[in-house]
Amino acid sequence: MPDASLAPARPERPLVISRSWPKPSTVLLKSAVLPGWGQFTNRKHLKAAVVFGLEVWFLKEAITNWRSANDARHKLIADPNHSQHFADYQFYWGSRSDNLWYLGITIFVSMFDAYVDAHLIPYREDTIPNVEPPTGIEVVVLTF
Repeated sequence: MPDASLAPARPERPLVISRSWPKPSTVLLKSAVLPGWGQFTNRKHLKAAVVFGLEVWFLKEAITNWRSANDARHKLIADPNHSQHFADYQFYWGSRSDNLWYLGITIFVSMFDAYVDAHLIPYREDTIPNVEPPTGIEVVVLTF
C-alpha cells in the first residue's frame, strides 16, 4: 500500500466566495435601471463597461440627432422653399429613431444577459467548493 505522505500535495481550490447569490430577477431590474449594473453585480466587469459604453453612446447620438432635427425643422419653417432643410430634417429624424431602437435593443439584451448570468453564478468555477475535475480528462473553462 503506497504511503499517502509521499503523494504530491494538491493545490487548494478557492472556497465558495458567496452563498448568497443575487436573485436573477433583481439583477434583471438593476440592468434596466442603470446600464451595466446587472453585469457588475454578476462580477462581469468588462461586460458591464461595454454595456455602459454602448447605452451611453446610443443615447448621446439620439439626443444629438434630435437636436439637429429640431434645428433643421426651424430652418425649414423659416425658409420653406429650401429643399435641403427638409432633407436634413428627414435624415436627422431617421438617425434619431435608429439610435433609439439600437438603445432599446441594447437595454433588452443586457437585461437578459445579466439575468442568465445570475442563474449561472452557482456553476462558475470560483463558486464551486473544493471539487476537483476528473483525472485524465482535459477541462476547458470559458468565461466572458
